[in-house]
Amino acid sequence: MFENVTKTKCKVKKENIKMKNVVFSILLLAVTTIFIGKSFAQEPQTIPEKEVPKKVIKNFKEKHPNITDAIWYPYPNRYYKKQEEIYKVYPILWTNNVPEFYEVRFADDKGKLRKVFDRKGTWKITSRSIAEADLPSGINSQLADAGYGTWEKVSLERTSKSGETVRFYKIWLRNKNRKRILFFNDSLKLVKTLKWDDDTNFVVEANAKLKNAPGFIKGKRSIAAEKVPETVTAAVKESYVDIEIIEWVEYKRVYDPFQSGPFGFSYYDIQLPNYYQVLMSDDTGKLKATYNHRGELLEVAEVIESKNLPKNVRQEMKREDYKMWTFEESHDKIEIGKDKYVYRIFGIINNEPALLILDEKGKNIEL
Repeated sequence: MFENVTKTKCKVKKENIKMKNVVFSILLLAVTTIFIGKSFAQEPQTIPEKEVPKKVIKNFKEKHPNITDAIWYPYPNRYYKKQEEIYKVYPILWTNNVPEFYEVRFADDKGKLRKVFDRKGTWKITSRSIAEADLPSGINSQLADAGYGTWEKVSLERTSKSGETVRFYKIWLRNKNRKRILFFNDSLKLVKTLKWDDDTNFVVEANAKLKNAPGFIKGKRSIAAEKVPETVTAAVKESYVDIEIIEWVEYKRVYDPFQSGPFGFSYYDIQLPNYYQVLMSDDTGKLKATYNHRGELLEVAEVIESKNLPKNVRQEMKREDYKMWTFEESHDKIEIGKDKYVYRIFGIINNEPALLILDEKGKNIEL
């Protein structure tokens, strides 16, 4: 049933896992779960400067001491979407409780621009919006020759990146459900093409400078234990023993940057960290534990079969609203407080993964 099965024995600590991590992780699911279908994206959610690491603020202000209109965002940006949209199934997304990157938007004497820093304050990306009149004619002619002449230019940027000696022209193009981000260097050579078709399939073209675009490999994949970061395996060994590890799963963030709304398309080709989930079993049943790449626990869930769900939950699943759903046989039971649980119910609708989060009374959770 499971690929890359690795069996390991480890030791269970006597102390209980702190449930505040679980509660916080469940809240994060509502904020960061990726949605599909028609976009109702709004502006990304800002964060106050006091929530940005001091090293980030220090390095920014040293470079831009006179800027007073800086607005900060965790990156990747967080958006709130309409509740009726069907969303894909992912565990708690990567490390949104402690963002790895921070984006700042502000204006200088040349106009509006953005910068991205990692949490240590290291500069990663600078992006400045440009007008179509500022796009070199050599790029426009290449776009026409490549068949992009009639495509909508959604956004145009001039970018620079840590570790690169040149700047780039970044061209966002769209033709119905076909979407591209093209990167041209200072010599006007096309060096990278990112491609989305029908909002689902991501491809890096053969001319890509980076063969694997970070953060866009779809969904989850089973991996061998030796490919799991040592920080994660150490955290599991510290907390569990006499547990059989059935499967390790790696998750990478998947999203469509063209759904970022009309006021601020955001996609930066920087490496986003993955997160990891381990499926375990003992005499009492199966557990899933989800960790970020630093080995910090995000969530623990008990795997529970459909027949063992509370009666009220099973009745909710039979409602007319879900007649088109095909429910999975296994679901997640998550403790959010003493003797309080929520249930993550997995299903399929229109050939797409979907889920419900229900309380013990079968009511949808408003997170």
